[in-house]
Amino acid sequence: MRTWEHGGAGTAGGRADASATRRLRAARIARLLAPHGMAIGGFVSTELRVALAGGVVGRPCVALASGDPPEDGWLTGAPELVVVLGPVASAQAAALRWLEAGSAVVWWAGEGHARQYTSAGAAVRRCGELLTVPGLAQVAVRVESFLA
Repeated sequence: MRTWEHGGAGTAGGRADASATRRLRAARIARLLAPHGMAIGGFVSTELRVALAGGVVGRPCVALASGDPPEDGWLTGAPELVVVLGPVASAQAAALRWLEAGSAVVWWAGEGHARQYTSAGAAVRRCGELLTVPGLAQVAVRVESFLA
């Protein structure tokens, strides 16, 4: 079984600092998305593991999925929304993997802007614009709230 998750790189101390920062950002974004998860009859998680094809395990920074949360923390199939955090180059690769796995959209937070990846391509979203999830009109988040 292979595991992939989105993470940063650097020195050992740099990795620990980046990991802690990423976890704090993920927790803040999860709190922002929680009402949207409830609105679609679903949930938001920063601890989810996703069983994907070929024995691969995905671990999104933040996931929004419809339905009840799995009691064991394992979701079969990709969540509707995945948030990836970290450098844009690795975020693009992670976004492609999640889209190929079946996620409707992947959001990434940058400096002063966000990227929204769908099967139709990537779009830059700036403050004043909305991040959305195709097919889930209840999920719309202002970029400035997402980046805060």
